[in-house]
Amino acid sequence: MSDPDRDEACATPAEVAAYLRVSPATLQHWRRTGAGPDYVKGPRHVRYRWSRVYRWVDEHTENGPTPTTGDRR
Repeated sequence: MSDPDRDEACATPAEVAAYLRVSPATLQHWRRTGAGPDYVKGPRHVRYRWSRVYRWVDEHTENGPTPTTGDRR
């Protein structure tokens, strides 16, 4: 039986930073502070599973105020 996480393609920090439209330095800061998406740390590299990146985005998406139809000024 296969583990979906193990079979999933991983992304580099540069790829994830580009996707999130932040700098690689911001992504590195998030890793140090635990604020960003989950990552896998190897002896010489950091990688991200795309499913974890998408989940992190979903968890940090806020809904703005719903516009009302009668209050247009």
